[in-house]
Amino acid sequence: MAAAPLQLRQNYHLDCEAAVNVQIQLQLYASYIIYLSMAVFCNRFDVALKNFSSFFLRRSHQWRDLAEKLMWMQTDRGGCVIFCDITRPEKNDWHGGLQAMESAFHLEKTINQSLLELHWLATYKSDPNLCDFLQCHYLRAQVQVLKEMAEHLASHGKMGTMGRDVADYVFDKVTLGKGDKND
Repeated sequence: MAAAPLQLRQNYHLDCEAAVNVQIQLQLYASYIIYLSMAVFCNRFDVALKNFSSFFLRRSHQWRDLAEKLMWMQTDRGGCVIFCDITRPEKNDWHGGLQAMESAFHLEKTINQSLLELHWLATYKSDPNLCDFLQCHYLRAQVQVLKEMAEHLASHGKMGTMGRDVADYVFDKVTLGKGDKND
């Protein structure tokens, strides 16, 4: 019976397993610490940007779900998931929707770079299964997320002459709230 885990590990290099654990940690950090913090901040009564809050909460759920996907893939391949402490965010006050969106965009670029490095490692270690998994579940979608956030930042930037608070409010209602018939 002790031989079964070794048989499952076929073509799954220990370096890939370790890198997947790092990626899982990064995605949980993005979900629970950064995006959830942003969602709660934007939902505060003194900030009142409910569509920003909903946007960040959706991103939190998406990264949590994607981290779980990686966890299941890891165990299916014969690897172990190593959970680590998740550090608290450096800040809890985002000074408005624009700053939160800019921070989120930089976070997404960091995650994307980490995914690309994991894909490179999988390629280098001759792991086509991991490469395919990353392409199907992460890399293609990540391009769209970065594009959407860049467009949001560009749109918000065009409102710069209104002042930060007014621009945040208008962007929240018009761009992020598209289709919200209750307002």
